[in-house]
Amino acid sequence: LVSLAALARVARCNRALMRLDVSFTCLDADALLALVAEHSPFLCALRANCLDGGTDEGVARLARSPCAKALEVLHIEGYSELTFRAAGDIRKNCPALVSLNISGCSGLSEESVFELALDLKCLNSFATSRIGLSTRCQFALVNMMHTRPSRNPGALSRVELAG
Repeated sequence: LVSLAALARVARCNRALMRLDVSFTCLDADALLALVAEHSPFLCALRANCLDGGTDEGVARLARSPCAKALEVLHIEGYSELTFRAAGDIRKNCPALVSLNISGCSGLSEESVFELALDLKCLNSFATSRIGLSTRCQFALVNMMHTRPSRNPGALSRVELAG
């Protein structure tokens, strides 16, 4: 069982933390995002899927933190309260994202999702299932992701739309 207090001790003692996966734990998403924003300036991969309490404010703290510019993996599946504000913060402040999972973030509009794919030029894995995207938007995303040059020669971009 992982507690936020235990994670805080680890983060304070190890500011060089680069990867963190706390998906499917009982942690509060916004508290976790605040902790990471404050104590993990070198974080490049955060997997925090299906946590309670993920809001625009929590994502904003992460996106405006020192780690945001170098963040390559952000998985925040199931944060149903996220809106265009969170998408905008991610778009503007996390340009190095290679993998983004926003599946189940049902508060995001099609326009916000499309703008994420459009503006995050390094993105080659984009999970968007359970958002309610129209067929037209899904086809546009698939086309965009599959025609995007990959950072890994020979690799195909991956886009997950339905699930």
